[in-house]
Amino acid sequence: MTPNPFDAEVPAAGLVVTVRAARHEDIPALRRIEADAATIFAPSDLPPALAQPMAAAELARVIDGGLVWVAQDERGAALGFVACETVASALHVLEMDVVPSAARRGVGSRLLQQAITHAEGADAIEVITLTTFSHLPWNAPFYGRYRFRRLVAGGGFEHLSAALSGESARGLKDRVAMARKAA
Repeated sequence: MTPNPFDAEVPAAGLVVTVRAARHEDIPALRRIEADAATIFAPSDLPPALAQPMAAAELARVIDGGLVWVAQDERGAALGFVACETVASALHVLEMDVVPSAARRGVGSRLLQQAITHAEGADAIEVITLTTFSHLPWNAPFYGRYRFRRLVAGGGFEHLSAALSGESARGLKDRVAMARKAA
């Protein structure tokens, strides 16, 4: 079994994190973060063939949509990111990753809160959605602390049903759709 790097809470003291909008020049760093974050998953959860970072062109597309935020330390080093897109009346979290060395230090919370704050301020957004692993303590339970609730299948959201179906077709198991109201 892969050790859980999130078992012990590491004090956030000394880690100054700011969140800002992503830029195209961040793409190489975001891809490295995603690759580093993938290393914490057991191959049974995230097969190596699926542990590849998002394509640079796809990251550029979502950055152009203005819904990608980067967490950085006081030196400007990227520690994590959240990439979202708008689907109908939902803000959908496509990807959220934090470098393992910054895990359990509030970076993921800051990123998720940025997405929630954006959704709360957008008139057309009614719900925030995502898919994640159901059995890993740093996935579904983490989102549950932010009022995300598990949905049966896609919960009536076509994009979530399609995402779960696509993930299953690619070999991912133990996936769940989650959502919360935007306000």
